[in-house]
Amino acid sequence: FYNGPVAVAMVASQSTLPLLFFSWINQSQTALVNYYNRNACAPMSNETLGISYAAAVGSALVVAFGLATAIQRRLWCFIVAYVLPLKKN
Repeated sequence: FYNGPVAVAMVASQSTLPLLFFSWINQSQTALVNYYNRNACAPMSNETLGISYAAAVGSALVVAFGLATAIQRRLWCFIVAYVLPLKKN
């Protein structure tokens, strides 16, 4: 699988909802590739697969949302500092 279009869509996202959607798509695709590349000789229950998928997707969404929020807040600080510079005495 090639995730180039999904990665471009994540970078080009203008708001949080599309960013989270494309992060979910990207992580789901990665989980699918990892599933097909697994060692099929070693048994794994559906419960373990579900927990692993939920943990991977959940952590990816938390990181995507957290970084997006941090970058937006930091950018806002730079904009405010540029527009309203502190007076030097």
